[in-house]
Amino acid sequence: MFGIITKSIIENESIKKVTDQKFIKYLVNITNQLLKGYIENTDLFEVTIKGDYVNTPNLYTVFRQRNKANIPYSVVDLSLDINNGSVSREVIDKKTEDSIIKISKNLCIVDFISRLIVIIESTNGENYIILEGNKRVVGMHLAQKTESLPKTKIVLGKTTLSWSSMLDQHQMIENA
Repeated sequence: MFGIITKSIIENESIKKVTDQKFIKYLVNITNQLLKGYIENTDLFEVTIKGDYVNTPNLYTVFRQRNKANIPYSVVDLSLDINNGSVSREVIDKKTEDSIIKISKNLCIVDFISRLIVIIESTNGENYIILEGNKRVVGMHLAQKTESLPKTKIVLGKTTLSWSSMLDQHQMIENA
């Protein structure tokens, strides 16, 4: 069902399909309606994953690199750019960057732990986009203590949409 990368980070016994319509409406709300474009083509699951999932290759934020033709920003690249002080203000503002840095320095923030993270996996299982929890996930990666991060409960969607169709929903394009 899930891609090879996803299978390696999921605690198998924890997979539970989301069917409760009230919960799905809640998820649409917390993602600022971003999930709405996926509902018809995506099965949602509550899963528990290993903390080092933040190192997953091809894990992208909904932050667009507007200074680079709206290419999606990978968690790894955004973390590196924050570390190097090279984030373009066309991409994220100073307040958002400061929030990510604060999270990276204090991974025990109650709000951080209690709020859901919503990630969608492309149909081929090779690409992932974070619809909710972008700052928290980048903050965890930035902390560089991923091996000690606790297991996390997230909502993971498996879509039938291609990666390019997923990016279209966010006015992004694939990196050439």
